Amino acid sequence: MNIPIELKTRIYEHIGTVQNHLGELPPDEQREILQSLETHIYDALESRAEGTPSSELLEAIIAELDPPESYGSAPLISSSTKHSLSPGRKIVFFSSIGILAVLFIAIWLADPFSSDWMTASEPEPDSKPKAVTPVKAPPAKTPAAGVSQPNTPRRRIPVGFNRSLYVIDGPAGKWTAVDFVSNISDFDPNKPTWTGELHLKQLHLLEDGTTDKPWFSWKDGKLFHSGDQTEAGFMILKINHRDYLFLEWMSGDVVNDGKRPKYYVFKRGGYIDPAKPKIIVEGVGWDQMQLGASANELVTEFGEPDTLNSSSMSWHDLGITSETYRGDGTKNIRFYKPFNGTTSKGIKIGSTEEHVLKAYGNPDYIGQNRGILHMQWNSGIRVDIQSEYGVTQISVLLPTKP
Repeated sequence: MNIPIELKTRIYEHIGTVQNHLGELPPDEQREILQSLETHIYDALESRAEGTPSSELLEAIIAELDPPESYGSAPLISSSTKHSLSPGRKIVFFSSIGILAVLFIAIWLADPFSSDWMTASEPEPDSKPKAVTPVKAPPAKTPAAGVSQPNTPRRRIPVGFNRSLYVIDGPAGKWTAVDFVSNISDFDPNKPTWTGELHLKQLHLLEDGTTDKPWFSWKDGKLFHSGDQTEAGFMILKINHRDYLFLEWMSGDVVNDGKRPKYYVFKRGGYIDPAKPKIIVEGVGWDQMQLGASANELVTEFGEPDTLNSSSMSWHDLGITSETYRGDGTKNIRFYKPFNGTTSKGIKIGSTEEHVLKAYGNPDYIGQNRGILHMQWNSGIRVDIQSEYGVTQISVLLPTKP
């Protein structure tokens, strides 16, 4: 079933509004409710539409559901409706019943005193999901419509999170693939659904509407494929102060059979090839993490930081902290575990004091504080060393004259 772009936009607008009212519910329960709501709307459209569904039909289906604000706080059965549940309440009610049933079964199966426990056959091991290779879609006369970006609901940044150092809005920039999901509501930043290889590893949307791939171009929430003559919708959601881009994957069964697309999920920031050597250059930095870079440039390259204050930005999964100032850019870059790169002279996290001195010679500055030895050279490099662990931090600074 082909759904016009304005209807898809309206569906995700409604789902996003409901999601904004589920803040007090556990994340797993939120995902189940949103997925059930999404499935209910699509199933209703498919069963009641004759041909292409209309906006009037969609609005009628949404009107049958409870208001978005009632999903997260109102009781399932009120005094005035205790004999009847609306479709929206049924979604929440049966989702809750399903969760309780799964918990009950899990506890019952784990009971060592159950009469069947000693004789039950050993369960078969879970089969490992097979990697799905995205199918290149053949040319289609009527490309599937996408999701428009401008009306996409965005989660608010938590109170206390400081974005004064940078402002990054809109889809332009670098994106790295992190997951592949059947429904947008399935995505959890902390628990990726996809266990196989993600073949489309990165996507760079340039300001002029082109991309890093010559066959892709983009405009107004749509990604166009010049070879297949297809268009895929994309939308951006703010989750835990980070931007995630959801891209419809136009496989053959979507274009030819009218099936609902699955989604590639990208987080803001460039792809870092684990096989590429990471070389720290004294007085310069590493890759795009260089002295003098602005906060906007760092966020464009590495995505939103995990922690941020008025003068520092930290990416804990990379093992990097930058001291960045609004007017002067980056003045200091610190590398620590799990960063697995080396300096231009081969020093890395874990190197011994002997190796450091052999590589750089006697330091221009040396000090010690709380059992940590600090050695710094005018070339723009500093190392912190603990006797038990070796080098624990490598810092890049502006070079100084002797």
